[in-house]
Order: sequence, then C-alpha cells, then structure tokens
Amino acid sequence: YGVCHALARRVLNFLSVEERVGVVSKKLSYFGIWSILSEFLDREMSADNLTDVSDIGMGDSIYLLTFNNVKKKVVLKGKGQCTQSIFGDFLHQLDLPHVTSCYYESRGKGWELSECAEIKNLSDTVSKENVETYISDLGMHAAIGDVLGRGDRHLENYGIKEDRVVPFDVSFLFCKDNNKWCMKYLFGGMYEFSTLWYMSKSARFEVCVDKFFKGYENGISRLQDNVTAIETLVDRVLKNESLENSLLVNREHKAEILERVIDKLNSESFLMEQTCLYRESFKEMKKRQVYKELLNQLYESKPEVIKKNQLLYMYYLSDKDRVSSFFLSEDKPMNLFEDIEKLAKSVLDLEKIEIVRRIND
Repeated sequence: YGVCHALARRVLNFLSVEERVGVVSKKLSYFGIWSILSEFLDREMSADNLTDVSDIGMGDSIYLLTFNNVKKKVVLKGKGQCTQSIFGDFLHQLDLPHVTSCYYESRGKGWELSECAEIKNLSDTVSKENVETYISDLGMHAAIGDVLGRGDRHLENYGIKEDRVVPFDVSFLFCKDNNKWCMKYLFGGMYEFSTLWYMSKSARFEVCVDKFFKGYENGISRLQDNVTAIETLVDRVLKNESLENSLLVNREHKAEILERVIDKLNSESFLMEQTCLYRESFKEMKKRQVYKELLNQLYESKPEVIKKNQLLYMYYLSDKDRVSSFFLSEDKPMNLFEDIEKLAKSVLDLEKIEIVRRIND
C-alpha cells in the first residue's frame, strides 16, 4: 500500500489523454453517471465535456475528472459508499469543513462523487509544511473518530482545504473495537497523532502534543453539544447499512451504538485514557521508525539481501516516502525486527546495543 505500489497499479495513467478519456467516458455512459454529474455540478454534462482523467487511487482506482465547462474537478470512486456524504452532513452540523459528495448506485455498483476544490493530501502536506498548522484540527478529528468509532483514518484519508483538515474516504463508523485498531494504526505511524513524528526532535514537541490534546478536548466538546446530530447520524448509517459492505463491524441496534458513544462523552476518564494510549503507542512508533531507518540503510547497502526477504522488501516499499512503519507487523508470524537486527550486524556491523541506544535517544 505504498506510493510505489499505488503508482504501479495506476495503469490508466500510462495511456494517452485521448485513450484515458475514451475509456472512462464509456464507463461513465454505461453506468449512467453523466446525469448524476449534471446534478452534482448543476449544469448539463456529457462525454463531450470530459477533457482529462487520471487515476489517483492508493488501492482501487479513483478517477480525477477534468472538464471544459466547469473549473471544479471531480473525484469519482467506484466501490463507493454513502458514508462519506452522510458523515459530511454530520460535520456540517458541527460547523466543520467537509468534502461535498454524493452517492449513486447503478447496475449493482456503488459510486461516490466528491468535490476536488484545491484539496491537498495530508500525507504529502505534513512532510513538506509546518505540522503545527494542522495539529489542533488533527486532535479534534482524532477525538471525533475515537468517540464515533471511525476506522481507517490513515493519513491518505485526510486532506487540507483552505488550511483546515478535512476527512475523506470515510467508510467504517461505530466500530466496537475502535481502540484496538486505533493502537495498531498508531503503532504503524498512520493516524492523526503520528504526524507529531515530524516534530519529535524539535524543542516544540511537547507544545504540539499539548496543542493536539486541546484539539482533542475541543472535539469531545463539539460532540457533547451535538448529541441530536449524533442520533441522526446513527439513524442514517443504520438505514443505509444494507447498501454497504462492512460499514459496521458488527450489526447492532441504535440503542447499543448510542450507549457506547454517550458513555465515552460522559466519561471523566476518557480523555486521560486516550492520552495514555496515544503517548504509549507513539513510543512503539518511535521504535519502529528506528528499524525503518535501518531497513533503508540495509537496502541502500545490499538491496539484493533485502529483496530475498519478501516481507522486509514489502515493508521497505510500503513505508518508503511515508511516515508509516511496519503496519500490522505484530500480527506476522516472524519477528521482523530480529531479522533486521541480524542483518544490521552482518551487513552494517551494528550491534543491538547501538540500536537500543537509538530507540531510547
């Protein structure tokens, strides 16, 4: 799921503009999407208006559409879900920035249309700009995600719109075991708090941590002030559950979901518990970042050795140019870190004591 994997899968982008437009135009016509585009953009749209298409998906294809009669570009996602538009309406009620989108079904397939108005990907942005600009927003969305059990919040599923953080590709809501998955994503450097890695060696690190959790507290307060909106969100999600695959990890009644949400909002210890979870998880992320750096050194020194170990090679490619680090490696049968330690000794003449020193530094 790394950048290089995504680029290799975007076969469409290797075609000429004319070929890309021709292929996707036929697809849009077959699924009757032109009429939905017309409604979404509030003007008559047809294949004559499509001037360019590119695939921007990390996994499945996601099309970025450019037209000659509107300035606004549109993102079209197959295997779409209505959760994005429902969650967008919910954020609007909380007076928070969101992505305007709509959901459409045709020929047994779901499609999601979303605006693309100068939205930058968060994963790219935080590696090049000042993370502190977005820390408060990230804390707030982390809180909203934790309280509502919103999963799959990795950094590619956030964007920057007018210097505000906006979530997109929203799928999982009201997960029972949210904290388990939250911890796994934090271990792997893939959730909101993980962006603090870019500040970890700065004197302002603790200032940013404090800013993050003030944003987190603000997110809890916004939810406490909008319980009616939460009830509406649960109603709409449950109503549309039959349209989607795995929207809810476990099928539940409204009362059960609301009880879990309200318990978190009313808990005096919830903020403290989550603060501990995030800080402890960050320590594991820091350890993995050291091993990630070692893996990069090993590949630079002896790429053929790393390529022989398919799991290590996969993680090298997956984490390259991202802040992610060995996501879900704790579920693998082999100990990747021991393998890296052995290779570091044989290839780099680096003792384990030095690795431990780097982790504790």
